[in-house]
Amino acid sequence: MDEKAFFEMTEEEQLEMISALHDDNEHRKIISLILNLKPEQLTDQLVGRLGVAYNNNEEYEKAIETLNKVPEEARDFRWSYRIGYAYFWLAEQSRKEPELFERYKTIAVDSFLRSLELSPDSHLSDDCIYFIKEMGEFNRVEEFIERGRFLRLKRKYAPRSPARIRYI
Repeated sequence: MDEKAFFEMTEEEQLEMISALHDDNEHRKIISLILNLKPEQLTDQLVGRLGVAYNNNEEYEKAIETLNKVPEEARDFRWSYRIGYAYFWLAEQSRKEPELFERYKTIAVDSFLRSLELSPDSHLSDDCIYFIKEMGEFNRVEEFIERGRFLRLKRKYAPRSPARIRYI
């Protein structure tokens, strides 16, 4: 596929192409295609996909910079997951700098919790919980579940009673 064809596609076709390139781990190609779009062609979804490509290319600062261009009203559970993912990996890279690690960790965990809050039954829920656990903050997930609105999460992650464990 040549770039010119991509630029002439509808947004829906562009997003399908980006998904196919993502499946083929062609993150550099996605970055190149989106960066070469005209400013008026950039939509919030395309900017989000650019952030994903940066994340998958381990360019976390660029991912954050890009994702922060999405307007507040368009920041859904996917956006929260994507920004959390970038901060998670920045935190992992900064473990030897406690202050920086704590700052990035807090932003990552808050972002993952926000993603869960916006869509507790999304396909990203388990990943959000995994990353929160990796940051050593599973107690925040338990507090979140205790609020009661998140039945699926409660069934899956709530502590089991001893009586129930006996019969499992």
